[in-house]
Amino acid sequence: MESKWMKTIPSWAICNWFYIFFVVNLIVAGLIILGTAYALVSTRGAKLFTPTNTFFALLQLVVAGTNTLFFFLICDRSLKPTL
Repeated sequence: MESKWMKTIPSWAICNWFYIFFVVNLIVAGLIILGTAYALVSTRGAKLFTPTNTFFALLQLVVAGTNTLFFFLICDRSLKPTL
Protein backbone atom coordinates (compact mmCIF):
# COMPACT_ATOMS: atom_id res chain seq x y z
CA MET A 1 0.00 0.00 0.00
CA GLU A 2 2.92 2.34 0.69
CA SER A 3 4.80 3.96 -2.13
CA LYS A 4 8.39 2.90 -2.60
CA TRP A 5 9.76 6.28 -1.54
CA MET A 6 7.70 6.20 1.69
CA LYS A 7 9.38 2.97 2.76
CA THR A 8 12.69 4.83 2.90
CA ILE A 9 11.40 7.02 5.76
CA PRO A 10 12.79 5.53 8.98
CA SER A 11 10.45 4.69 11.86
CA TRP A 12 12.37 6.93 14.25
CA ALA A 13 11.65 9.95 12.03
CA ILE A 14 7.92 9.20 12.07
CA CYS A 15 8.00 8.68 15.82
CA ASN A 16 9.85 11.94 16.40
CA TRP A 17 7.30 13.76 14.22
CA PHE A 18 4.43 12.52 16.37
CA TYR A 19 6.44 13.15 19.53
CA ILE A 20 6.80 16.82 18.53
CA PHE A 21 3.02 17.02 18.14
CA PHE A 22 2.69 15.39 21.56
CA VAL A 23 4.83 18.12 23.12
CA VAL A 24 3.00 20.92 21.26
CA ASN A 25 -0.41 19.61 22.36
CA LEU A 26 0.85 19.22 25.91
CA ILE A 27 1.93 22.87 25.89
CA VAL A 28 -1.45 23.95 24.47
CA ALA A 29 -3.33 22.01 27.14
CA GLY A 30 -1.11 23.54 29.83
CA LEU A 31 -1.69 27.06 28.48
CA ILE A 32 -5.45 26.50 28.48
CA ILE A 33 -5.33 25.36 32.10
CA LEU A 34 -3.05 28.24 33.15
CA GLY A 35 -5.16 30.76 31.24
CA THR A 36 -8.30 29.50 32.95
CA ALA A 37 -6.65 29.65 36.37
CA TYR A 38 -5.42 33.19 35.69
CA ALA A 39 -8.88 34.28 34.54
CA LEU A 40 -10.43 32.83 37.69
CA VAL A 41 -8.20 34.89 40.00
CA SER A 42 -8.21 37.99 37.81
CA THR A 43 -10.66 40.78 38.61
CA ARG A 44 -11.59 40.99 34.94
CA GLY A 45 -11.90 37.22 34.66
CA ALA A 46 -15.56 37.10 35.63
CA LYS A 47 -16.43 38.75 32.32
CA LEU A 48 -14.55 36.05 30.40
CA PHE A 49 -16.54 33.14 31.77
CA THR A 50 -19.60 33.27 29.58
CA PRO A 51 -21.18 29.89 28.87
CA THR A 52 -19.95 30.03 25.27
CA ASN A 53 -16.34 30.83 26.23
CA THR A 54 -16.36 28.14 28.90
CA PHE A 55 -17.71 25.56 26.45
CA PHE A 56 -15.07 26.35 23.82
CA ALA A 57 -12.26 26.37 26.40
CA LEU A 58 -13.34 22.92 27.60
CA LEU A 59 -13.64 21.72 24.00
CA GLN A 60 -10.10 22.92 23.25
CA LEU A 61 -8.83 21.21 26.38
CA VAL A 62 -10.50 17.90 25.46
CA VAL A 63 -9.16 18.01 21.90
CA ALA A 64 -5.63 18.94 23.00
CA GLY A 65 -5.67 16.28 25.72
CA THR A 66 -6.94 13.58 23.38
CA ASN A 67 -4.41 14.50 20.70
CA THR A 68 -1.66 14.47 23.29
CA LEU A 69 -2.61 10.99 24.43
CA PHE A 70 -2.87 9.49 20.97
CA PHE A 71 0.25 11.13 19.55
CA PHE A 72 2.21 9.71 22.47
CA LEU A 73 0.66 6.26 22.06
CA ILE A 74 1.36 6.18 18.31
CA CYS A 75 5.01 6.84 18.96
CA ASP A 76 5.44 4.73 22.07
CA ARG A 77 3.55 1.59 21.06
CA SER A 78 4.45 1.21 17.44
CA LEU A 79 7.71 3.11 17.09
CA LYS A 80 10.50 3.87 19.50
CA PRO A 81 11.53 7.52 19.96
CA THR A 82 15.15 8.57 19.68
CA LEU A 83 14.73 12.00 21.32
